[in-house]
Amino acid sequence: MWDACLGEPFIIYAGLTLFSVGLWQLYRVIHLDMTLGSLLIPLMIMGAGSGLFLSQIGMLAFSTVKHGQRAEANGIYTPFQNLGSALGRGILGTVLISIASTRMVDKAIAELGRSVTVTQRSGAITMLQRVLQTYNRQERGEFFRGLPENIQPHLDAIIDSSAIEAMQVAVLLAIGFSIVCLVIALWVPRRNPAQQ
Repeated sequence: MWDACLGEPFIIYAGLTLFSVGLWQLYRVIHLDMTLGSLLIPLMIMGAGSGLFLSQIGMLAFSTVKHGQRAEANGIYTPFQNLGSALGRGILGTVLISIASTRMVDKAIAELGRSVTVTQRSGAITMLQRVLQTYNRQERGEFFRGLPENIQPHLDAIIDSSAIEAMQVAVLLAIGFSIVCLVIALWVPRRNPAQQ
């Protein structure tokens, strides 16, 4: 009875749920006045959730494989795990950079009080994305110092608020992914008792 209640699927559901709750708490504390202390509890909840999930998902995946096929299963499981991790980081990183760049350009245009064409706006966003992704800290500083003088007093506020908005969108997207994973986990098979 106890084993049935606390089996692998339950631990996976609990881990994904905790991870989602941690992400939601992280979303709530992301603002201009956030501190390392305010991030600690959400990150601890996320860590506990991912620890529960990751401790069981691998064992459960291999529990349905016959003993002689473990090497082949590992050869499939590990690359797909790495692919999922890389895609997740890539998608969230791309969203973060894209949203931050778009917000910075739009706020700078609004602050300058100038009208620009769609092509000019798109070019500015693309250039800023390149700067954020490929320039080192010193080069980024030089780039921002080269912007028009009347935008300089507002530049820090524009960068900070744009970064916060981009982080919030990225975390909301991560919450969506974790909820999708939680729904998919409902179809996770139970471990075969004969193989325990």
